[in-house]
Amino acid sequence: MNMKKMKSVLFAFFFLAFGIGFAQNNAQTREMGFEVRLKDPKADISKYTKAASGFGYFDEFRFLDKRRELIFDDGNAVLVLYSANEMFQNSQKQVSPLTIKEGAAYPSIALAIVIDGNSVKPMPTGATLINK
Repeated sequence: MNMKKMKSVLFAFFFLAFGIGFAQNNAQTREMGFEVRLKDPKADISKYTKAASGFGYFDEFRFLDKRRELIFDDGNAVLVLYSANEMFQNSQKQVSPLTIKEGAAYPSIALAIVIDGNSVKPMPTGATLINK
């Protein structure tokens, strides 16, 4: 095989491997019921996705019928939690009794990434809101 064909094969392999890894990451976060959106396009989305994936139990912060946005404390990204009903439609995940119902009061929080980067810590901002 000549060098030009070898480069083409290697390029195709790496492109395919990157695409598969990205698709698996999106599928994993969808199954966990969230997605990360960057506010700063220069920020590393994998840092926020890894930390949020390590926390794993967002039901006490999740709304029943609509998505909720939780900002990371550095302001560079937002975690979008799918609604409990959306989670049930997507993966048959049962609705937790901790889910925030319409009309219920809930604390405003920001997410801090822990020192090792493997999880987040929900930090109350001091405000109490009503789910309308």
